[in-house]
Amino acid sequence: MLANAFTLALLAPLTVPLSTVPRALFDTLVFDDGTTHILDETLVSEADDIIVRGSGFTYTTVVLTSTARVGEINVFTRGIANLRDQSSVAGSVSLNGSFAHFALEDSATIEGDLNLPLPFTTANLNGDGSVGAVTAGDDSEVTLGGHVTIEGDFTALGDVTLNGGSVLGSATIAGFRHHQDPPTEFLGDLTLQFAASARFTDKQFGGDVTVEDFTRIEIRGASQIAGVLRVKDQARVILAVSTADIPAGFLQDSSGVFLALDSNGDHVFYSYERDPGASILLVRADDPASTTVCAQSLPNSTGGAGHVEVLGSSEVASGELTLRVTELPTYAFSFFFVGTELSPGVTASGDICTGGNIGRLVGPGQIQHSGETGSVILTFDTTMIPGNPITAATPGATYYFQCWNRDVISGLP
Repeated sequence: MLANAFTLALLAPLTVPLSTVPRALFDTLVFDDGTTHILDETLVSEADDIIVRGSGFTYTTVVLTSTARVGEINVFTRGIANLRDQSSVAGSVSLNGSFAHFALEDSATIEGDLNLPLPFTTANLNGDGSVGAVTAGDDSEVTLGGHVTIEGDFTALGDVTLNGGSVLGSATIAGFRHHQDPPTEFLGDLTLQFAASARFTDKQFGGDVTVEDFTRIEIRGASQIAGVLRVKDQARVILAVSTADIPAGFLQDSSGVFLALDSNGDHVFYSYERDPGASILLVRADDPASTTVCAQSLPNSTGGAGHVEVLGSSEVASGELTLRVTELPTYAFSFFFVGTELSPGVTASGDICTGGNIGRLVGPGQIQHSGETGSVILTFDTTMIPGNPITAATPGATYYFQCWNRDVISGLP
């Protein structure tokens, strides 16, 4: 993270007297001398707007402490602005230059909005303060943590890290990093775009949840969506629930998967809308369709070994299964293959577990890329299991799935 390098500038701050800072018209304070300025309520007031920008390749830092309060803050290239303690901004904070950075800490607040319209800008929101609304453009980075409250809408088209906090308005997240059960609370509508993957367990969503593009998410446990689940484009949602989590009024279908029935007699778990190319898969988390029978003895370059799961119903009538593999090297191509027998054998690159009639799932869209999450997911038609010949799953049959992936160990792919 770029922000790690800039923290070093705060280790030995140089406080410049406010009288040496040039004042523009309308009480605008300009900080551009490449040093660190620590301002409290005795040095600034709500009538002051602040401009922070670097000096050449040197960063300029402004830190508001104690109960300092200013009108607005504009951070330009190589400027850093930090709000600490109970400091506040009556208006907005805008990062209007690349390599501009902002941090909200302790109980500090922004009564207006936080804007990151340009690339290579970062905002780290932590503590228990609040922000009016947050809008972040492409190639920006936002970290939301602690108990920070975003009181308005949260729109993030760049990278997002969710370590806590809550969003009262609508949230639209495009650069969603891989998250396992992020603690952030979404009290309004949530839209996920271009997200690699995410898992939510026992999460209460306060409005609609919309999943677009090629997003892959899993909703587990006692999670509830107050509004409508909308799955669009080529997105995929897995709803994994356990027997104990099924609310009253839910029924069990012939495959053992717990579902609700709507007024038309169709199976639903939440109220949902789904595009023809999108999919919703409902599975029982306490009754998986597969078990691990062949663990890898050789680690990959992550130091661990990939783990394959099969999600879905073990009933032939369901017609499809979903394969998921985690703990892969990042940015690695991979594909699944399947066999009718368990035939363990060790090679220089890992353990081979499948035998019998072996087939590869390498059709259109089936060769996967693990991306930054080190994971892939694939749903396939169980009436077209590859092999020689191609077969359909039959009652009582057992199939063994394994994932092959590229890796670099000791310089060899």
